[in-house]
Amino acid sequence: MTIDERFNLAGKVAAVIGGAGHLCSTLAKALSESGVKVVILDIHASLPVPAAAHQPPFEYLECDTTSKESLVSCRDEILARHGHVDILLNGATSNAPTTFLEISAEEMERILAANVKALFFSCQVFGEPMLAQRAGSIINFASASSGPPLSKAFVYSVAKAGVVSITQNLALVLGLQGKYDEAKLTAARGLPADKAAANVDYMRSIVKLDAKPLATASLPVPQKAPVQATQGGELKGTAADDGAAAVGSGWSTQVATAKAER
Repeated sequence: MTIDERFNLAGKVAAVIGGAGHLCSTLAKALSESGVKVVILDIHASLPVPAAAHQPPFEYLECDTTSKESLVSCRDEILARHGHVDILLNGATSNAPTTFLEISAEEMERILAANVKALFFSCQVFGEPMLAQRAGSIINFASASSGPPLSKAFVYSVAKAGVVSITQNLALVLGLQGKYDEAKLTAARGLPADKAAANVDYMRSIVKLDAKPLATASLPVPQKAPVQATQGGELKGTAADDGAAAVGSGWSTQVATAKAER
């Protein structure tokens, strides 16, 4: 397999959540230029300029990403149009610089809903058909402030820490589905035999493949992607400042990270 074949995106379908914003509309443009069919999901009634002026035009679906029902409706529409979805880019966000003692319950709930609840549900909803077709990429945006206190946006930092945790757990519950040998290496690494055996039994129950094709669309049978494991089968995952933590194509055990230009 050549480099061009391995990284060719032509014919892929991407759902870009938050694609009306500056960062994700730029990424949507780059995906489109790489041959990807881009469907933007955002809260606005219509796609704002300049994204609306892009050629070829982006497909656009109005979506309340904090509503699982709204996400399911959009996913089913994408599957009805294209038959598959290969890439989920989670870029919707909300923040506020309110000082700690002044943060209201409404503000906390709004920011956590936009950054954590919406991302969690979108990974569930779009991860389902990806699991059924045994291929896909989920890209979630975190922040450097998810760890050390680098931002005045207190609740935003808490939310982005949640994004890191969700993404790393996705690498386990989605990335290792059906890959018992890789999961066994991860579970038993560096442990005494008795503890390793207990971990392996638990891991077996987690990664047992039990994907059911969706009734809403006819999903194609994909080519099996090569296994991409980190050295020694160790599971790793981080998220970079305004970067992307991804569950990669072929359901790799590795959580890839990428920097995005501001």
